[in-house]
Amino acid sequence: MSWDTLVDLFVSLWNFRLIAVDGKAITLGKLALGVFLLFVAHYLANRIAKTFEKRILDRLEIEQSLKASLSKISFYFLFVLMTVFVLHLINVPVTVFTVFGGALAIGVGFGSQNIVNNFISGLIIMIERPVNVGDLVEVDTLRGVVEEIGARSTKIKALD
Repeated sequence: MSWDTLVDLFVSLWNFRLIAVDGKAITLGKLALGVFLLFVAHYLANRIAKTFEKRILDRLEIEQSLKASLSKISFYFLFVLMTVFVLHLINVPVTVFTVFGGALAIGVGFGSQNIVNNFISGLIIMIERPVNVGDLVEVDTLRGVVEEIGARSTKIKALD
């Protein structure tokens, strides 16, 4: 197999049309580029949120749990913003998500109910702050110190 044949094969795979929505084709190459850019967006959003926490929030005289909450919220905001930018950059119409979203909701609606409940509960805990980072908590017979409060989970380090 020659080099030109491999290049032609790669180009034909890259341009392979998966679906067309609103007259815009979504190719295998766009999908691969989108996934790569989403990984980059996740990394960048994480780094920017950590830098925001270290350079700005650490200088403010606010509670550690509020700093952690603001850092997490800034990460989520940046990641959503970058995701929308990536979709626009690779020319993926937002209407494609209505079709996939409907199919996904029907398929895994009941299974995702617990995850959504946990996510909303985590956001409520981050906003209302009934528990703060550094608090001593007891659940049944286990005792521990709250280390991190996130949108989906709270990490507690056991005393033993």
